[in-house]
Amino acid sequence: MNNAGGRNDRLSVIVVNYNSWPDVARLVETIAADPDFSPDRCEVVIVDNASKGAVPPELSRPRPGVRLVARSDNGGFAVGVNSGWRASRGTWLLLLNPDVEIEPGFLRCILDRLDEFGSNPAGPPGIVGFGLKNPDGSWQGSVGVFPSLVRTVQEQFIPRVRRKYQADWRVRPGQVDWVTGACMLVNGEMIAELGGMDEDFFLYHEEVAFSRSAQDRGWRVEYDPGVQVVHHSPLQNRSVSPKMRVITRHSKLLYFL
Repeated sequence: MNNAGGRNDRLSVIVVNYNSWPDVARLVETIAADPDFSPDRCEVVIVDNASKGAVPPELSRPRPGVRLVARSDNGGFAVGVNSGWRASRGTWLLLLNPDVEIEPGFLRCILDRLDEFGSNPAGPPGIVGFGLKNPDGSWQGSVGVFPSLVRTVQEQFIPRVRRKYQADWRVRPGQVDWVTGACMLVNGEMIAELGGMDEDFFLYHEEVAFSRSAQDRGWRVEYDPGVQVVHHSPLQNRSVSPKMRVITRHSKLLYFL
């Protein structure tokens, strides 16, 4: 690992979509309108996992700094991230869920962080997670500890909204076990070393396995609540269908395997 990080870094924002075109269009418009968005240092890569319906005209037209990767099937979140990574030109990747809302100054904060990494004697981190908030302004869980069999049993006796993530009062800036993939900054050198996210995961817990693999290779995983976004529809705040329960439980079993 080297001390890559500095003014020559390029940022690739990767948005993985499945049937969320209105959210994607809104997010891309917000990013493209940001005064710090410049194709010579920042790009947006949209990966569509075979959504139903046509691509919105504003996203299908060629546009400086915005690219669309259309997949023929829905391979899941990790497959989408890897497709975006392979199509990107950035030395850093910023993963954003379509239902994330950013505010003015967000890109400047991210670019400033990249500049700061270059002067860190310890070298750049492998993964950085940022602060997530609910639409009402309250904090949203985005940091967790690595699962264990004992903790998995204990989780069945606490509300679902608190099972996966650490309570806010227990989370501090700095190194953590893992951060959510809804708003995650990824070191391009690290993801290349790992060969991408584990594509055996279809949805959920892939970021947990990703963080563990990064740390196993000596990379730091950090939490930085000084940069914040609004996340509108996290799983823990929604009702879960029987199909989604099967998917999430399969992902946790796969993590243990």
